[in-house]
Amino acid sequence: MKWIVVVLALLVGIGVGIAYQRSVSHNTINIRVGVASQRALVNPQPGDLIRWYDPAGNGVNVSWSFGSPCALNSPGSDTSQCRVLPSANNLTYAYDCPNNNPCDPDVPIGSDLGTGTKGQARHGEAAPELRQPRLVNLGCLNGSIGAKPSPAQVSSSLEGAVVWQGLGPATNNWSISSWKDGSGNPATVCQEGQIGNAQPRCSLVNGLAAGQYTYQLTSSSCTAKPTDTFAVQVSQ
Repeated sequence: MKWIVVVLALLVGIGVGIAYQRSVSHNTINIRVGVASQRALVNPQPGDLIRWYDPAGNGVNVSWSFGSPCALNSPGSDTSQCRVLPSANNLTYAYDCPNNNPCDPDVPIGSDLGTGTKGQARHGEAAPELRQPRLVNLGCLNGSIGAKPSPAQVSSSLEGAVVWQGLGPATNNWSISSWKDGSGNPATVCQEGQIGNAQPRCSLVNGLAAGQYTYQLTSSSCTAKPTDTFAVQVSQ
């Protein structure tokens, strides 16, 4: 499952748990509002140490989609913690959680990372939010354009829309075109006109049939392979 890290515009909410390095002095905890979800997100700063834990207190390794904001760990295979680099300031990063760990962002407080509740505080459970758009991250990996997830799963009745978020240099100038249905025929998927960095939202047209739709994604910043084809899987 996909989550985002934005440094100064940085999301790190993750259900397997987030913990900052303990210190004698108390650090400021920054909260931002997500672009697509409009939910409160934990917002670390350059130099902060982020740690991911499962409910039993074991470290959970995350994988980064389009580059990492972290200083090199020792050993290098340990990606359950991240010391945020100064060079990551004001940039956005995407990471994946392991398949066996959910990504519902809880905020445990204190040092007890066991299965009990002592020393923890959980954020209030809000009523389920409908019509939140599906977020797709795009970036350049070794100079080639990429979009994750692909296919992006979107429900007409629940999310009703897709929002693309550019990461790194791909943020500057990207566009989506040439929608096709599962048979390869041209299709109208979005209510909006041109989708790109100036208009990243695609509201699904009314009555859009369920199925997989492909699109061409182009970013002039991805010099090795600026254009590639990705997909959205629409359900009712």
